[in-house]
Amino acid sequence: MPLRFPNNRHFVSGLSIPKATGNSLFTIDKSLVQVDVNEINNGNATKTGNTFTTSSGRRYGFHDDILYPIDGPGIEKLSSQEYKLLKQFKQDDKKAMQTINVLVSKGILPEHRANLVKKIAQNFGLTSF
Repeated sequence: MPLRFPNNRHFVSGLSIPKATGNSLFTIDKSLVQVDVNEINNGNATKTGNTFTTSSGRRYGFHDDILYPIDGPGIEKLSSQEYKLLKQFKQDDKKAMQTINVLVSKGILPEHRANLVKKIAQNFGLTSF
């Protein structure tokens, strides 16, 4: 039985409710993910336990029959807070920037992680900054 394409929550366009764990996000085009899915379903990816590594270097796991990203080029692992911030950028970029600044100033969010969230937001057109 073929494994299905990852849930839309793993793409900036489909940000939803953050999970306590497992907030991996693709920063690449869906067409590249489809190449990986095809490689996995055609038996050309390396399977180790319950994970697949594709020729792109991206690793995937699966739950039921749906793939999800683990790590590799074009995949960012985000905390629930970072994921929620990206969702906030989608709704109100100015408020998201205020939130990031408060979290960084209070030492809750490390500056390098704040910069990663801002970079993703910029790369996907979620902010005018």
